[in-house]
Amino acid sequence: MSDSPSSRKKPVIALFNYGGGMRGLIPAHFMQRIEETTGLHMAEMVDIFMGPSTGSILNASLNVPHPYESGLPKYKARHMVRFYEREGIQIFPQDSFRAFRSMIHDFNNRTMKFGQLDQLLRHGHYEHANLGRSLRALFGRSQL
Repeated sequence: MSDSPSSRKKPVIALFNYGGGMRGLIPAHFMQRIEETTGLHMAEMVDIFMGPSTGSILNASLNVPHPYESGLPKYKARHMVRFYEREGIQIFPQDSFRAFRSMIHDFNNRTMKFGQLDQLLRHGHYEHANLGRSLRALFGRSQL
């Protein structure tokens, strides 16, 4: 087998955007800078997008098909920076995050009550209505 550059396969590029509520603004800014520098959409540079929670919101948004420009995504990272600046405080209120951190701290100290854990697992730690409204505005009826 030849090891010439022309015989090598193109590497697979994977991007993991972590969770963390409003901290999704951090990778959104990084990706905005990458897009501005390269002139490409993230979806043109990345083969596999991964990540939980707010990372999955970023990843999905950067892959929503543009309704009029075939082959291009509807959103660039700069749109997501604006999305987090505009919607983030409604979706990820600070008090909820603080309560979540407190529960994790209690859990780590083995003092967490099962009712608290049940509440977290059944309802999450952010308000569903605000998240749903913002995601409907962002994604509409788009399918990936």
